[in-house]
Amino acid sequence: MQGVSLHRMADAVGMDMSRISRQCWAMDAWIDALVDTLLSPFLFPMDPLRRVYWLYLGSAALIAVVVYLRARATADRSGILRYLFPIELHRHRSSRVDYVFFYVNAILGGLILAPLVGAPVVADLVAGAFGGRDPTLPPAGPWASVALTLATVIAMDFALYVGHWLQHKVPVLWEFHKIHHSAETLTPVTAFRVHPVDDLLTLTLTASCVGVVQGLSHRWFGTGVAEIHVLGVNVILFAWYVLGFNLRHSHVWLAYPAWLGHILISPAQHQIHHSREPRHFDKNMGFIFAFWDAVGGTLYVPRTKEEFAYGLSGEDDRYRSVGALYARPFLNLWAGWRNASPKRLGAFPRPLRAGARGRGLAPAGAYDFYPAAGRSDQSGDRRNAATATMIDSLARCRAQTPPPNPPPTRGGGMDRVDKLTRDDPNTSPGRRSGRR
Repeated sequence: MQGVSLHRMADAVGMDMSRISRQCWAMDAWIDALVDTLLSPFLFPMDPLRRVYWLYLGSAALIAVVVYLRARATADRSGILRYLFPIELHRHRSSRVDYVFFYVNAILGGLILAPLVGAPVVADLVAGAFGGRDPTLPPAGPWASVALTLATVIAMDFALYVGHWLQHKVPVLWEFHKIHHSAETLTPVTAFRVHPVDDLLTLTLTASCVGVVQGLSHRWFGTGVAEIHVLGVNVILFAWYVLGFNLRHSHVWLAYPAWLGHILISPAQHQIHHSREPRHFDKNMGFIFAFWDAVGGTLYVPRTKEEFAYGLSGEDDRYRSVGALYARPFLNLWAGWRNASPKRLGAFPRPLRAGARGRGLAPAGAYDFYPAAGRSDQSGDRRNAATATMIDSLARCRAQTPPPNPPPTRGGGMDRVDKLTRDDPNTSPGRRSGRR
């Protein structure tokens, strides 16, 4: 009897040890996953799928050196490093917020952010809708891969343009896209200054459009045809990243010849997109190709080097912390809805209208939350007008009057000159020459 009891005790102890061992293994796996997640942003420069891959950054730096040397008849070789890495730029509070936001967003993106649909899912749905590849079609040759490679990039670029256009034209989406435009300085890390809601829209549209192209390719060429890749990246996209992509978020002015600027978006054209000058509002929304902007009437090709500052006129101070970048869009939307609620207006709000810029119809106190909107000293600023539009459109439900003609647009807060240079090689990196 005593032997049986000891045997049972040994079994119980063994089961406890086994359970403890499984728990320790699960804890170790969880800690390893947490460490990998926390370290993942630092590994971006080692991943060709990331825009800050070391080769993309290095090639951009080499192109910047060429720009520097060509702009000076007698180049001061010792000033190249100061030109490439101006300390004032990277110490600027906007740049410091970018660095922290990049790290936090990279971690959150891996945990909670994913497109609603993936390109392979859409591809399978499209191919299935057509019943698979027609067996009577001839075998696909090498040109099928070339066609798929080009079509995939065009579909991706189209989706990015459409998403970007919506982010600028729909007031609700603009509140989230403001995060990207609130940057007062541009560095390659600024490309990651994107709200998760912005990313969700962009990734979903891109996955859908690319998935349609891949599904049609499966239908016509079969599943054996694949894109042409370099280091796992579409060869056209890889070339785009290598040929100076990271200069678009930088202080280096690199403009293409006018004819090429109507085909491809140059780094200078994207910097113009970030300008707070009214003449630059809602221009150059394309990612690679400029013909989307040409068709949409949003193309702006600079004839000469232009001087301007970045950011949101009159609202920069609202986006100077990581917490504000995440929370401010929701706070703005809540304030706009609260100030123009159906209870106060006496009618359910009509859909928001992005094109109207009327004034005087917002409920009392609405503009107190948006100090730059609706005031004569900062009249017509597109950056703030989008928010004012949202309030006015809701308020117009009760007034039932057409929006008044907008006054001539002038950028608000234009007296606030950013001290960082936009890469005029004839000036030191710490100065800004010219006017805004």
